[in-house]
Amino acid sequence: MEKKYLAAACTLLVAFSVLMVLPPVFAEDELDGVELASGQRGASRPLGRLGLLIYILRNGDPVAVTGDVVALEGHILVMSVAGDLKNVILPGKWVLYGQIITLPELYEHMSGSEITVHTLKVELVQENKTITVYLGYKIEASGVIASALLPFNIHV
Repeated sequence: MEKKYLAAACTLLVAFSVLMVLPPVFAEDELDGVELASGQRGASRPLGRLGLLIYILRNGDPVAVTGDVVALEGHILVMSVAGDLKNVILPGKWVLYGQIITLPELYEHMSGSEITVHTLKVELVQENKTITVYLGYKIEASGVIASALLPFNIHV
């Protein structure tokens, strides 16, 4: 009988933790009045990772970001582009020389050289600020091309 109470308490604790951790940017009214770079009004918001991914795929513009690799933290690659730092979101697995490698392994191959990351760029524009997201899907460095291991194909 105690295991049932323990399981119920753990479930409630996890549910409460999730509700407390959700960021306020996902609030329903946050995107009201926001104008996207394409001129569209943002009345509805993407829900969860899948919704955000679909939004980026539908609204993202293909952009090549060329610069020097500065750092990698989790799935965020920091690049120096003309003196400015740009953060690029990258998937965790890549195909390089016909082999599947992890992002940290790819980072070791890229360090110390100028690279070009092919991305989908999405901008969210408000009155006094702009949020730019780069989602990388292909990297070129020293003539070598690495492609992201994704459940879909991106051709531009």
